[in-house]
Amino acid sequence: MIPGVLGGADGPGRLERWGRPADTVPRAGWGPTVGVGLGAGAAAAGLGMGFPAMIMAPLLFAWLRIRCGVVGSLVGAGVGLGVGGVLGSGEAVTATIVWGLTGTILGWASARGWAARLSVALASVPLVGLSAIQAALVSRVEIREAFLSEIEVAVARAVRVNSTLGTSPEDLARARDLALRAAELLWVVTPAVGVVFAVAVSFVVYRLGQWLFPRFGAALRPVAPLRTWAVGERFAWVLAAGLALEVSRVEWASAAGHNVLVVVGLVYLVQGLAVLHHWLETRRVPRLGQALVWIVGLVFLQPLSGLAAIATGFLDTWVDFRRRLGPGRTRV
Repeated sequence: MIPGVLGGADGPGRLERWGRPADTVPRAGWGPTVGVGLGAGAAAAGLGMGFPAMIMAPLLFAWLRIRCGVVGSLVGAGVGLGVGGVLGSGEAVTATIVWGLTGTILGWASARGWAARLSVALASVPLVGLSAIQAALVSRVEIREAFLSEIEVAVARAVRVNSTLGTSPEDLARARDLALRAAELLWVVTPAVGVVFAVAVSFVVYRLGQWLFPRFGAALRPVAPLRTWAVGERFAWVLAAGLALEVSRVEWASAAGHNVLVVVGLVYLVQGLAVLHHWLETRRVPRLGQALVWIVGLVFLQPLSGLAAIATGFLDTWVDFRRRLGPGRTRV
Protein backbone atom coordinates (compact mmCIF):
# COMPACT_ATOMS: atom_id res chain seq x y z
CA MET A 1 0.00 0.00 0.00
CA ILE A 2 0.98 3.66 -0.27
CA PRO A 3 0.87 5.07 3.27
CA GLY A 4 -1.32 8.13 3.57
CA VAL A 5 -2.81 7.77 0.09
CA LEU A 6 -4.62 4.45 -0.02
CA GLY A 7 -5.65 2.99 3.30
CA GLY A 8 -7.68 0.11 4.65
CA ALA A 9 -7.22 -3.48 5.75
CA ASP A 10 -6.87 -6.08 3.01
CA GLY A 11 -6.40 -9.01 5.33
CA PRO A 12 -3.33 -11.13 5.97
CA GLY A 13 -0.81 -11.67 3.20
CA ARG A 14 -1.23 -15.43 3.26
CA LEU A 15 -3.35 -17.94 1.45
CA GLU A 16 -6.05 -19.15 3.77
CA ARG A 17 -6.30 -22.53 2.02
CA TRP A 18 -2.61 -23.40 2.12
CA GLY A 19 -1.48 -21.62 5.28
CA ARG A 20 1.73 -20.46 3.65
CA PRO A 21 2.89 -17.33 1.80
CA ALA A 22 1.58 -17.05 -1.75
CA ASP A 23 4.99 -17.40 -3.37
CA THR A 24 5.40 -20.92 -1.87
CA VAL A 25 2.18 -22.40 -3.27
CA PRO A 26 3.02 -25.73 -4.98
CA ARG A 27 3.31 -25.36 -8.73
CA ALA A 28 0.86 -27.22 -10.94
CA GLY A 29 2.16 -29.88 -13.31
CA TRP A 30 2.44 -29.71 -17.07
CA GLY A 31 -1.07 -31.09 -17.59
CA PRO A 32 -2.92 -28.23 -15.86
CA THR A 33 -0.44 -25.71 -17.23
CA VAL A 34 -1.02 -26.68 -20.85
CA GLY A 35 -4.76 -27.30 -20.39
CA VAL A 36 -5.53 -24.00 -18.72
CA GLY A 37 -3.07 -22.25 -21.03
CA LEU A 38 -5.03 -23.51 -24.03
CA GLY A 39 -8.27 -22.35 -22.41
CA ALA A 40 -6.89 -18.92 -21.55
CA GLY A 41 -5.43 -18.33 -24.99
CA ALA A 42 -8.51 -19.59 -26.79
CA ALA A 43 -10.85 -17.53 -24.57
CA ALA A 44 -8.85 -14.36 -25.14
CA ALA A 45 -8.39 -14.79 -28.89
CA GLY A 46 -11.67 -16.49 -29.73
CA LEU A 47 -13.99 -14.27 -27.70
CA GLY A 48 -12.13 -11.03 -28.45
CA MET A 49 -12.96 -7.91 -26.44
CA GLY A 50 -16.51 -8.92 -25.54
CA PHE A 51 -17.91 -9.22 -22.03
CA PRO A 52 -17.40 -13.02 -21.66
CA ALA A 53 -13.72 -12.68 -22.56
CA MET A 54 -13.06 -9.76 -20.20
CA ILE A 55 -14.15 -11.97 -17.28
CA MET A 56 -13.08 -15.48 -18.31
CA ALA A 57 -9.68 -14.83 -19.88
CA PRO A 58 -8.16 -12.72 -17.04
CA LEU A 59 -9.35 -15.31 -14.50
CA LEU A 60 -7.56 -18.11 -16.36
CA PHE A 61 -4.40 -16.06 -16.83
CA ALA A 62 -4.37 -15.11 -13.14
CA TRP A 63 -4.69 -18.76 -12.11
CA LEU A 64 -1.89 -19.68 -14.52
CA ARG A 65 0.44 -17.10 -13.00
CA ILE A 66 -0.27 -18.20 -9.43
CA ARG A 67 -0.15 -21.98 -9.92
CA CYS A 68 2.00 -22.38 -13.04
CA GLY A 69 4.38 -19.42 -12.81
CA VAL A 70 5.92 -17.68 -15.80
CA VAL A 71 5.75 -20.84 -17.90
CA GLY A 72 1.97 -20.99 -17.59
CA SER A 73 1.62 -17.33 -18.54
CA LEU A 74 3.81 -17.83 -21.60
CA VAL A 75 1.86 -20.93 -22.67
CA GLY A 76 -1.44 -19.04 -22.48
CA ALA A 77 -0.07 -16.00 -24.28
CA GLY A 78 1.53 -18.17 -26.99
CA VAL A 79 -1.70 -20.03 -27.65
CA GLY A 80 -3.71 -16.83 -27.76
CA LEU A 81 -1.35 -15.14 -30.17
CA GLY A 82 -1.26 -18.29 -32.31
CA VAL A 83 -5.06 -18.45 -32.48
CA GLY A 84 -5.13 -14.74 -33.30
CA GLY A 85 -2.68 -15.31 -36.14
CA VAL A 86 -4.79 -18.16 -37.52
CA LEU A 87 -7.96 -16.10 -37.27
CA GLY A 88 -6.18 -13.20 -38.89
CA SER A 89 -7.93 -10.90 -36.45
CA GLY A 90 -6.29 -7.86 -34.95
CA GLU A 91 -8.95 -7.89 -32.24
CA ALA A 92 -7.94 -11.43 -31.25
CA VAL A 93 -4.30 -10.41 -30.85
CA THR A 94 -5.27 -7.25 -28.93
CA ALA A 95 -7.56 -9.23 -26.64
CA THR A 96 -4.82 -11.76 -25.89
CA ILE A 97 -2.39 -9.00 -24.97
CA VAL A 98 -4.85 -6.99 -22.86
CA TRP A 99 -6.56 -9.85 -21.01
CA GLY A 100 -3.32 -11.78 -20.71
CA LEU A 101 -1.59 -8.83 -19.09
CA THR A 102 -4.61 -8.09 -16.89
CA GLY A 103 -4.78 -11.62 -15.49
CA THR A 104 -1.02 -12.10 -15.30
CA ILE A 105 -0.52 -8.86 -13.37
CA LEU A 106 -3.35 -9.79 -11.01
CA GLY A 107 -1.87 -13.22 -10.37
CA TRP A 108 1.68 -11.89 -10.06
CA ALA A 109 0.68 -9.18 -7.57
CA SER A 110 -1.27 -11.70 -5.51
CA ALA A 111 1.63 -14.16 -5.57
CA ARG A 112 3.84 -11.36 -4.26
CA GLY A 113 1.44 -10.98 -1.33
CA TRP A 114 0.35 -7.48 -2.31
CA ALA A 115 -2.87 -5.99 -1.00
CA ALA A 116 -6.05 -6.57 -2.96
CA ARG A 117 -6.58 -2.89 -3.78
CA LEU A 118 -3.11 -2.48 -5.22
CA SER A 119 -3.47 -5.72 -7.22
CA VAL A 120 -6.74 -4.48 -8.73
CA ALA A 121 -5.25 -1.07 -9.54
CA LEU A 122 -2.25 -2.61 -11.31
CA ALA A 123 -4.43 -5.07 -13.23
CA SER A 124 -6.46 -2.13 -14.56
CA VAL A 125 -3.44 -0.60 -16.30
CA PRO A 126 -3.55 -2.70 -19.54
CA LEU A 127 -7.19 -1.81 -20.26
CA VAL A 128 -6.55 1.85 -19.46
CA GLY A 129 -3.52 1.75 -21.75
CA LEU A 130 -5.59 0.28 -24.57
CA SER A 131 -8.15 3.07 -24.18
CA ALA A 132 -5.37 5.67 -24.30
CA ILE A 133 -3.86 4.14 -27.45
CA GLN A 134 -7.24 4.01 -29.17
CA ALA A 135 -7.88 7.64 -28.29
CA ALA A 136 -4.48 8.63 -29.71
CA LEU A 137 -4.84 6.67 -32.95
CA VAL A 138 -8.30 7.80 -34.02
CA SER A 139 -9.53 11.22 -35.00
CA ARG A 140 -11.16 12.47 -31.84
CA VAL A 141 -12.87 15.33 -33.69
CA GLU A 142 -14.62 13.07 -36.18
CA ILE A 143 -15.75 10.62 -33.50
CA ARG A 144 -16.89 13.47 -31.27
CA GLU A 145 -19.01 14.94 -34.04
CA ALA A 146 -20.53 11.54 -34.84
CA PHE A 147 -21.29 10.94 -31.14
CA LEU A 148 -22.94 14.33 -30.70
CA SER A 149 -24.90 13.89 -33.94
CA GLU A 150 -26.37 10.61 -32.66
CA ILE A 151 -27.30 12.28 -29.38
CA GLU A 152 -28.93 15.18 -31.21
CA VAL A 153 -31.00 12.80 -33.33
CA ALA A 154 -32.16 10.96 -30.20
CA VAL A 155 -33.01 14.25 -28.48
CA ALA A 156 -34.96 15.46 -31.53
CA ARG A 157 -36.95 12.22 -31.54
CA ALA A 158 -37.73 12.63 -27.83
CA VAL A 159 -38.79 16.26 -28.41
CA ARG A 160 -41.24 15.16 -31.13
CA VAL A 161 -42.73 12.53 -28.85
CA ASN A 162 -43.14 14.96 -25.95
CA SER A 163 -44.58 17.67 -28.16
CA THR A 164 -47.46 15.34 -29.00
CA LEU A 165 -48.06 14.90 -25.26
CA GLY A 166 -48.63 18.61 -24.77
CA THR A 167 -45.27 19.69 -23.32
CA SER A 168 -44.64 23.40 -23.84
CA PRO A 169 -42.07 24.47 -26.47
CA GLU A 170 -40.06 26.34 -23.80
CA ASP A 171 -39.71 23.20 -21.66
CA LEU A 172 -38.75 21.16 -24.71
CA ALA A 173 -36.09 23.69 -25.69
CA ARG A 174 -34.60 23.68 -22.18
CA ALA A 175 -34.61 19.87 -22.07
CA ARG A 176 -32.92 19.70 -25.48
CA ASP A 177 -30.23 22.17 -24.46
CA LEU A 178 -29.59 20.31 -21.20
CA ALA A 179 -29.33 16.95 -22.98
CA LEU A 180 -26.81 18.27 -25.50
CA ARG A 181 -24.68 19.86 -22.79
CA ALA A 182 -24.75 16.61 -20.83
CA ALA A 183 -23.64 14.74 -23.95
CA GLU A 184 -20.78 17.21 -24.45
CA LEU A 185 -19.67 16.70 -20.84
CA LEU A 186 -19.92 12.92 -21.19
CA TRP A 187 -17.62 13.09 -24.20
CA VAL A 188 -15.07 15.17 -22.29
CA VAL A 189 -14.93 12.73 -19.35
CA THR A 190 -14.68 9.62 -21.53
CA PRO A 191 -11.10 8.91 -20.28
CA ALA A 192 -12.29 8.95 -16.66
CA VAL A 193 -15.14 6.62 -17.55
CA GLY A 194 -12.57 4.30 -19.12
CA VAL A 195 -10.50 4.29 -15.94
CA VAL A 196 -13.54 3.52 -13.80
CA PHE A 197 -14.60 0.75 -16.20
CA ALA A 198 -11.13 -0.82 -16.14
CA VAL A 199 -11.02 -0.83 -12.34
CA ALA A 200 -14.54 -2.28 -12.20
CA VAL A 201 -13.58 -5.13 -14.57
CA SER A 202 -10.44 -5.94 -12.56
CA PHE A 203 -12.39 -5.84 -9.30
CA VAL A 204 -15.07 -8.22 -10.62
CA VAL A 205 -12.36 -10.60 -11.86
CA TYR A 206 -10.64 -10.42 -8.46
CA ARG A 207 -13.81 -11.20 -6.52
CA LEU A 208 -14.67 -14.11 -8.82
CA GLY A 209 -11.12 -15.36 -8.37
CA GLN A 210 -11.54 -15.23 -4.61
CA TRP A 211 -14.56 -17.49 -4.92
CA LEU A 212 -13.24 -19.88 -7.56
CA PHE A 213 -9.49 -20.25 -6.98
CA PRO A 214 -9.62 -22.10 -3.62
CA ARG A 215 -11.49 -24.89 -5.44
CA PHE A 216 -8.53 -25.27 -7.80
CA GLY A 217 -5.56 -25.01 -5.47
CA ALA A 218 -4.99 -21.25 -5.36
CA ALA A 219 -6.35 -18.20 -3.60
CA LEU A 220 -6.29 -14.41 -3.59
CA ARG A 221 -5.89 -12.11 -0.62
CA PRO A 222 -9.17 -11.08 1.00
CA VAL A 223 -10.65 -7.72 0.08
CA ALA A 224 -11.14 -5.27 2.92
CA PRO A 225 -14.77 -4.80 4.02
CA LEU A 226 -16.43 -1.69 2.61
CA ARG A 227 -16.76 -0.17 6.08
CA THR A 228 -12.93 0.08 6.37
CA TRP A 229 -12.37 1.97 3.10
CA ALA A 230 -10.44 5.19 3.59
CA VAL A 231 -8.02 7.42 1.71
CA GLY A 232 -5.39 9.47 3.44
CA GLU A 233 -5.07 13.22 3.72
CA ARG A 234 -2.57 13.38 0.86
CA PHE A 235 -5.27 12.35 -1.58
CA ALA A 236 -6.71 15.84 -1.13
CA TRP A 237 -3.78 17.09 -3.22
CA VAL A 238 -5.18 15.13 -6.16
CA LEU A 239 -8.47 16.96 -5.65
CA ALA A 240 -6.63 20.29 -5.50
CA ALA A 241 -4.80 19.49 -8.74
CA GLY A 242 -8.08 18.61 -10.45
CA LEU A 243 -9.68 21.87 -9.32
CA ALA A 244 -6.67 23.88 -10.50
CA LEU A 245 -6.86 22.26 -13.93
CA GLU A 246 -10.63 22.69 -14.03
CA VAL A 247 -10.50 26.49 -13.61
CA SER A 248 -7.65 26.98 -16.06
CA ARG A 249 -8.41 28.67 -19.37
CA VAL A 250 -6.46 26.10 -21.39
CA GLU A 251 -8.88 23.71 -23.08
CA TRP A 252 -6.84 20.51 -22.65
CA ALA A 253 -6.06 21.35 -19.01
CA SER A 254 -9.72 22.01 -18.26
CA ALA A 255 -10.68 18.69 -19.86
CA ALA A 256 -8.01 16.93 -17.78
CA GLY A 257 -9.42 18.60 -14.68
CA HIS A 258 -12.90 17.29 -15.52
CA ASN A 259 -11.53 13.74 -15.68
CA VAL A 260 -9.51 14.02 -12.49
CA LEU A 261 -12.53 15.33 -10.59
CA VAL A 262 -14.73 12.48 -11.84
CA VAL A 263 -12.28 9.88 -10.53
CA VAL A 264 -11.69 11.76 -7.26
CA GLY A 265 -15.42 12.19 -6.78
CA LEU A 266 -15.98 8.45 -7.17
CA VAL A 267 -13.22 7.71 -4.64
CA TYR A 268 -14.80 10.02 -2.07
CA LEU A 269 -18.24 8.61 -2.96
CA VAL A 270 -17.00 5.14 -1.96
CA GLN A 271 -15.58 6.57 1.26
CA GLY A 272 -18.89 8.24 2.05
CA LEU A 273 -20.73 4.98 1.42
CA ALA A 274 -18.20 3.25 3.69
CA VAL A 275 -19.12 5.68 6.48
CA LEU A 276 -22.80 4.89 5.96
CA HIS A 277 -22.11 1.16 5.95
CA HIS A 278 -20.09 1.49 9.17
CA TRP A 279 -22.94 3.40 10.80
CA LEU A 280 -25.47 0.75 9.77
CA GLU A 281 -23.22 -2.02 11.11
CA THR A 282 -22.48 -0.34 14.44
CA ARG A 283 -26.18 0.38 14.95
CA ARG A 284 -26.94 -3.31 14.28
CA VAL A 285 -29.49 -2.47 11.58
CA PRO A 286 -30.94 -5.73 10.17
CA ARG A 287 -29.89 -6.78 6.68
CA LEU A 288 -33.35 -6.01 5.29
CA GLY A 289 -33.21 -2.52 6.78
CA GLN A 290 -29.75 -1.97 5.33
CA ALA A 291 -30.97 -3.07 1.90
CA LEU A 292 -33.86 -0.61 2.09
CA VAL A 293 -31.48 2.22 3.03
CA TRP A 294 -29.23 1.44 0.06
CA ILE A 295 -32.16 1.18 -2.37
CA VAL A 296 -33.81 4.41 -1.22
CA GLY A 297 -30.52 6.32 -1.08
CA LEU A 298 -28.99 5.10 -4.34
CA VAL A 299 -32.17 5.01 -6.44
CA PHE A 300 -34.81 7.41 -5.15
CA LEU A 301 -32.77 10.22 -3.57
CA GLN A 302 -30.32 10.87 -6.39
CA PRO A 303 -28.50 13.15 -7.00
CA LEU A 304 -28.74 14.59 -3.47
CA SER A 305 -27.70 11.34 -1.78
CA GLY A 306 -24.70 10.99 -4.10
CA LEU A 307 -23.52 14.54 -3.41
CA ALA A 308 -24.03 14.01 0.32
CA ALA A 309 -21.97 10.81 0.19
CA ILE A 310 -19.13 12.56 -1.66
CA ALA A 311 -19.13 15.42 0.87
CA THR A 312 -19.17 12.92 3.75
CA GLY A 313 -16.26 10.99 2.26
CA PHE A 314 -14.23 14.16 1.80
CA LEU A 315 -14.88 15.43 5.34
CA ASP A 316 -14.22 11.98 6.81
CA THR A 317 -10.55 12.37 5.89
CA TRP A 318 -10.20 14.90 8.71
CA VAL A 319 -13.30 14.47 10.88
CA ASP A 320 -13.00 10.65 11.03
CA PHE A 321 -16.69 9.94 11.46
CA ARG A 322 -16.15 6.24 12.03
CA ARG A 323 -13.95 6.82 15.06
CA ARG A 324 -16.70 8.98 16.51
CA LEU A 325 -19.39 6.46 15.62
CA GLY A 326 -17.62 3.51 17.22
CA PRO A 327 -15.04 0.77 16.60
CA GLY A 328 -14.60 -1.05 13.34
CA ARG A 329 -12.30 1.10 11.24
CA THR A 330 -8.82 0.09 10.22
CA ARG A 331 -6.31 2.38 8.53
CA VAL A 332 -2.98 1.36 7.03
